[in-house]
Amino acid sequence: MNTDFLFLFISFLTVTSLILSLVFVVGIVWRVEMELDLSFKFLAFAVTFLLVAEVFDFLPVTRLASWWQFTIPVVKLFIAINLLLGLFFMRDLIRRMDGEKPTVPTKEPQA
Repeated sequence: MNTDFLFLFISFLTVTSLILSLVFVVGIVWRVEMELDLSFKFLAFAVTFLLVAEVFDFLPVTRLASWWQFTIPVVKLFIAINLLLGLFFMRDLIRRMDGEKPTVPTKEPQA
C-alpha cells in the first residue's frame, strides 16, 4: 500500500471527524446558556483552530514557503489556549454545581 495514500486517508478522516466535532459543539452552544455557553464557545474555537491547523498541514504550499512553518505552531498555540479556557470554565461551573465553590450572586432586575 502506498504511504502517500495512507496519509491522505488519515488526513481525510481527521478533517471529517473535526468537522463533525465542530457541528456537535456548535449545536451545544446553540442550545445552552450563560457559562456553559462560554465554555463550549472556547471548545468550539479550539476545534476550529485544530481544523485550520490540519488543513494548513495538509496543503502543499505550507511545505514550500518558509513563513508557513511559523503559522502551524501559532495555530496550535491558539488550540491549546482555547482548550484550556473551555476546560477552565467547565471546571468552574461543575465546582459551583457540586457546592465546592460558592455561587456568584446575580443581580435580579427590579420591577
